[in-house]
Amino acid sequence: SQKEIQMFNLTSPSKLVLFVLLLGLLLGLGGGMVLAGQPEDAEGGQGIPLDKTLSSSDIEVAQTVTDQPSDSFQENGEGEPDTAVATFSIEGIERQASPEATQSQRFARMAGSNFQPRDSSATFSYSGGGCVQRNSNTGDSWFTIDLSLPDGAVIDFLRVYYYDNDATYNINSELWAFDGAGGTTLIAEADSTGAAGYSSTGSSFFSHTVDNLNESLVIVASIQGGVGSTLQLCGVRVRYEYSPLSTSFLPAVINNTEP
Repeated sequence: SQKEIQMFNLTSPSKLVLFVLLLGLLLGLGGGMVLAGQPEDAEGGQGIPLDKTLSSSDIEVAQTVTDQPSDSFQENGEGEPDTAVATFSIEGIERQASPEATQSQRFARMAGSNFQPRDSSATFSYSGGGCVQRNSNTGDSWFTIDLSLPDGAVIDFLRVYYYDNDATYNINSELWAFDGAGGTTLIAEADSTGAAGYSSTGSSFFSHTVDNLNESLVIVASIQGGVGSTLQLCGVRVRYEYSPLSTSFLPAVINNTEP
């Protein structure tokens, strides 16, 4: 009818604008759907159409990738190369774990107050600052402490710390090894020199390998005949080296040793 024809009359400015907007919207959605249907390449761009003819350069690139040696990939659980798994060499790790691995210098230090009298009848008291003194000449003058170090460590120096204001008596310290069957070995010795005040004295250099399987290590120190605060034992220190990656630190089963 004449009325229906008038409704679709595009000569009206408002209806013409509306028609153009609808047409543009439909064309935009259609183009987006077409572009979305194409696969993206690795850089986020649109993929190569399936009907494109590959050039010689495209073929060379593909051959370069596929010609990589197979041992540069790890295999996944299905026996297929898994490029997500990085390969690495353990040669360096094995070399570090060898017995020749570089050793690390360490120190073990014990205060005089940690020593215990070897004779229960000895009388002593705490002087302060980690030092101890004898209060009488009753009993033995020797004090002792166990030295616990890793098996295979190499000890090379002993130092004793003291307060010595006694012109007659000194502090004597010694490192011993006991085998549990009556055998004893004096490894090193360091004694005070009578110098006034707090000081320390080191032993000569030596080399002793810790063997926890066959011996015990003990440091003993004597406050000789001095009584009172003029002569005090303040501590000892040993220097040693060891490598935690050497075969000496492996479990007995791996290290092929008996318990």
